[in-house]
Amino acid sequence: MFRSLFIILLLALCKPAFCQTATDFNDPDFTLFPKYKEDAKYFANVIPDSTYLYWRCVFNAGPYFRKAKDRVIFETGDKKYAKLIKKYKVGNGFMRGCPPAFCSYYIIAVRSDKTILQVNSPETFKIFLGKIDNLDEVRLVVKDHSYTIYNNSLKSGSYRERKDDYLLLLGGYSSDLISNTPVSTKAVLTKAGDFRIIESGTY
Repeated sequence: MFRSLFIILLLALCKPAFCQTATDFNDPDFTLFPKYKEDAKYFANVIPDSTYLYWRCVFNAGPYFRKAKDRVIFETGDKKYAKLIKKYKVGNGFMRGCPPAFCSYYIIAVRSDKTILQVNSPETFKIFLGKIDNLDEVRLVVKDHSYTIYNNSLKSGSYRERKDDYLLLLGGYSSDLISNTPVSTKAVLTKAGDFRIIESGTY
């Protein structure tokens, strides 16, 4: 009896999208992600949670690439406001990578009251995106969590969109450098922007 009550209470408290289990991925109705595009094209389809007079996304080459400069890969809005953000340079940013060196992205935005928003971490990037509006935003969130989409197989690069979330099958390889076995990761991304890994396994 107590076990039944516990299960009922757990189901009542659990957020629907975060109560997924591996069995939810047994449905064959998964679709391959479209072929890869450069990141700038994904940012071009971002719909921010708020309206901005102007915003830009910058690739930060990091301190290890001494001769490289931060590069604007996408900008939108009235460019007359770009001068308001020239002095801003963000450190760590989001979508961090380029090991063993370091690189990342950051966003600088001009609000309607002309104050400046700095998107300089995974947490602030999640706030900037707000609701997940399309597959390009899904790709950016996946990359921000250091996972990869290989669209040559359903097990390594496919999705299933539902009312409140996306079920994702993501790719990767085992840490064993000798076997280099492909790994499939099952994950859930809610349309509110919450990302969760269900399980990973070789195939």
